[in-house]
Amino acid sequence: MAKIIAKKKPFLKDLLKNKNLRLLLASQFCSNITATTLLFTLMNFIFEKSQSTITVGILLFFYYLPTGVLGIFSGAIIDKSNKKKILIFSNLTQAFVALLFLFISYRPFLAYLIIFLYSSLDEFFNPTVGTVIPNVVKKEDLGSANAIWLFASHGSLIFGSLTAGLLLKVFGHINFIFPTASILLLSAALFSALIPEKVINQNKKYPNISLHFNFLDFWEDVKQGYNFVCQKKIIFFPILLLAGAEVIISIIVAIIPAFSQIIHIAFADASFFIITPIILGTLSGAWVVSQKIKTKKIRKKKLIFGGVTACGTLFILITAATFISRPVPLIAPLLFLAGFSFIFFIVPIQTLIQENTPSDIRGRVYGILGTLIALAAFIPSLIIISLVDLLGIRLILLSLGISLFSLSYFVQKNQQKLFAQLNHI
Repeated sequence: MAKIIAKKKPFLKDLLKNKNLRLLLASQFCSNITATTLLFTLMNFIFEKSQSTITVGILLFFYYLPTGVLGIFSGAIIDKSNKKKILIFSNLTQAFVALLFLFISYRPFLAYLIIFLYSSLDEFFNPTVGTVIPNVVKKEDLGSANAIWLFASHGSLIFGSLTAGLLLKVFGHINFIFPTASILLLSAALFSALIPEKVINQNKKYPNISLHFNFLDFWEDVKQGYNFVCQKKIIFFPILLLAGAEVIISIIVAIIPAFSQIIHIAFADASFFIITPIILGTLSGAWVVSQKIKTKKIRKKKLIFGGVTACGTLFILITAATFISRPVPLIAPLLFLAGFSFIFFIVPIQTLIQENTPSDIRGRVYGILGTLIALAAFIPSLIIISLVDLLGIRLILLSLGISLFSLSYFVQKNQQKLFAQLNHI
């Protein structure tokens, strides 16, 4: 009698049958498209007005500042509050804030204040999404779910940057972009509203925080989250790595205008020739690395080491490619590979944090993660961005490559100390 072998369905198809995951990803997708579109538009606006990388760096400073100020506290609030209401309220308020950007044509300095306000609301939306993902999928599917999340998140970066670039080229004025952003945020709120509350909150009942707020209890929650992170190396070290990754991302974003000039393209075309190859690389890498994690054939720390080393090599090659007369045909594939390599340490780290953090403290862990990312990104990013005009893009890119090589060497030399609790990963 012949055996009937069931065909195993691809993990992507299986997971995307999960309606609640689809709705959460759709909400994140709309939110990220909006954030990228607004940031890209404002960077173009500020750079055109000033022709200085430093002013773009200041814009990014105000964009990341809320993370440093609110990160830990927002995490404590998320853990004690109705997460569905946080998702909806954040996006609805941002839809209104996006319309305030219409005034920057007359008062450019308002861009800094409004982006700070907009980003402050993201400090409640983004960590909440991170805490909800483990509630809508099984633990064994977390690696795959994170890969799909990165597909949605980074795919939205392509659409956001392309949308901004296309609207800037077609209409030539930024005021067409802000109402579009507001509509996308309303859509994000709608998608969150369609997810059952019992799924998002795991059947927990949350009191009205404004009626039951106690500062001493709140501060105790903050300290509990901080102590948990500091005492668990399996959480603390991955968070430090993610903070370092954010430094690189913030630097790359800030130098896009100047990098566009050195490879002889207009800033409005950067979304096509710079951002799109990077994001396509991250999407491809997310699929590959999620397969590796799911099969458990390669340990997570090997994926992390490989990703860091490959990124360092590619930054050096990209620096060399800028010296040729027509660099774009060579640089675009290198940027694709850089995005591909970069994701090899992002997905394993994200999965480690989620797997080893209890649900009742997850919001605080993500809040601390956000704060460390902001603090790590602030000073180094501003210093490097300030040096771009003085030292040039090539030296900055070369330094990033060498720094990644140094990080990989240091981590591998100190594996026993750093991975004391990570022998199983």
